[in-house]
Amino acid sequence: MLQYLNREVLRMKQQIERAHQTQRHMMGEDLAILPLKDLQQLEEQLDIGLRHIRAKKDQLLLEQLEELRRKERHWLEENEALRRKLAGGQALSGPVPSPLSIVNPLETREPPSLGTVSLPFSVQFNQQNMREAPNLQTSLQLG
Repeated sequence: MLQYLNREVLRMKQQIERAHQTQRHMMGEDLAILPLKDLQQLEEQLDIGLRHIRAKKDQLLLEQLEELRRKERHWLEENEALRRKLAGGQALSGPVPSPLSIVNPLETREPPSLGTVSLPFSVQFNQQNMREAPNLQTSLQLG
C-alpha cells in the first residue's frame, strides 16, 4: 500500500511538472527545446485559444452595444414624453416658445461692449449668432 501511494505521489508530481512546462510554452518561454512539430502544434493551440478569446470579447462588446442602444431608446422616449408634456402644458397658454427665447433677458437691450451675453448656465452666445439661428433645435437630456 505504501508503494502504491509513493508511485501515485511521483505520478502527480510529474503531471504537475508537465502542466507547468506546457504553461511556460503557452507563455512563449522555453521554446528552444521544442521540435518543429511541437511548435506547430503549440501555435495551433494558441490560435484556437485566441479565436475563443476574440469570440467572447466580441460577444461582450455586442451585449454592451445592445444595452447602450436600449438606454438610448429609453432616453429618446423619455425626451419625447417630456416634449409632449411641455407642449401640452403650453397649449393652454399659447405656442411653445423657442428654447432660445425662454431665458434671454438681454435680448431687447443693447449688446454688452464685448458683444457677448453671459447666461446663468455659463454658455456664451453672441447676439449675431442668436439672430442667425432662430430655428435651433435642442433636446432635453437627463441622466
